[in-house]
Amino acid sequence: MNTDLKVLYIDDDKSFHNDIKELLAGEECCGYTLQIECTDSFETGILASSQYHLVILDLYRGQAMQGGENVGSNSYKEIQEKIFIPIIFFSGYPKDVAEL
Repeated sequence: MNTDLKVLYIDDDKSFHNDIKELLAGEECCGYTLQIECTDSFETGILASSQYHLVILDLYRGQAMQGGENVGSNSYKEIQEKIFIPIIFFSGYPKDVAEL
């Protein structure tokens, strides 16, 4: 039995979207085939999250070292208040993830 595992990747940097799709889309894991969809809008991602089995979430809108806004933390909290869903953080700032 092979079924799709729907994954939503939320990152405002569109340059990562194709990389994530190329790396993960169609891969099989434990009898599931990964189906990857991407959005560059944290707000859209929050609204759509209940349609997925897993979320991969960036932390910053813009570049963190150049004054980027940490919207991922709030997005994480809003998604978790709405639905229980596993979230993987995709960030170059592990200290900020550890504080969640």
